Amino acid sequence: MSDGASGEAPSPLLSAHTTMRVGGPASRFVVADTVDELVDAVRLVDDAGEPLGVFSGGSNLVVADEGVDATV
Repeated sequence: MSDGASGEAPSPLLSAHTTMRVGGPASRFVVADTVDELVDAVRLVDDAGEPLGVFSGGSNLVVADEGVDATV
């Protein structure tokens, strides 16, 4: 999993990642480049008891402009 130095961006607008170009910031945004990184990210978020949202292509996805209080 990437952290702030390489794969986690501070408060990204999810609109940049949806085909409809709508959506506010996420609490945390993580890019996983491998299956192992994805598994690690999910485990860390789950262990912390934080909400998690996972999406790939961003099509058919509508995110509120207020954003989401979750790791995406």
